[in-house]
Amino acid sequence: MLLASREGQHITTPALAILVLGSWFAVLFAGNAPKLALTSLGFAWGAFLLAVVLGWPLTPQARFTAELADAARRAAAPWQGKATLVGYKDYLNGLSWELKTPFPVAAYRGELEPEFETRAEVRESLFWSSERFWAAWKGGRPVVALVRMKDLVEMMTAAPPARVVRWSGRHAIVVNFPP
Repeated sequence: MLLASREGQHITTPALAILVLGSWFAVLFAGNAPKLALTSLGFAWGAFLLAVVLGWPLTPQARFTAELADAARRAAAPWQGKATLVGYKDYLNGLSWELKTPFPVAAYRGELEPEFETRAEVRESLFWSSERFWAAWKGGRPVVALVRMKDLVEMMTAAPPARVVRWSGRHAIVVNFPP
């Protein structure tokens, strides 16, 4: 996955070569100088780890939640805090992390377990029913929604139809208001 990314390849490909070369030297030195073999192997793995750490922020997997969060922020900005971000049949923990705030999830639970929230008002504000989401969507209130690409057709055929602001990976940010 990491090595398939073009952006990350410029760091990880040479690191993989160093890992292979260092491992080869470790095998070569193993019989006569075990400490040198261990040092060689340690250096090879250290170089590979350093390359992965430096290369990870350049990969699409590391950037897509930040891109979606930025798109959601920009889409909601003209409404000065009146737009609601909702995850419709979708949730990305990284999106909540990037936005520095929780957001409600409609018609989806996945790994989320609302019964662990002891305060009913918090639980109801974070876990919406499908009906509550569609009432907000159709009610004229500005909604910014995180959806999976597979649910995009449902959003585009709704009234008002969704407008895609940004998509990244298997997720998209859509809104119910014109540009």
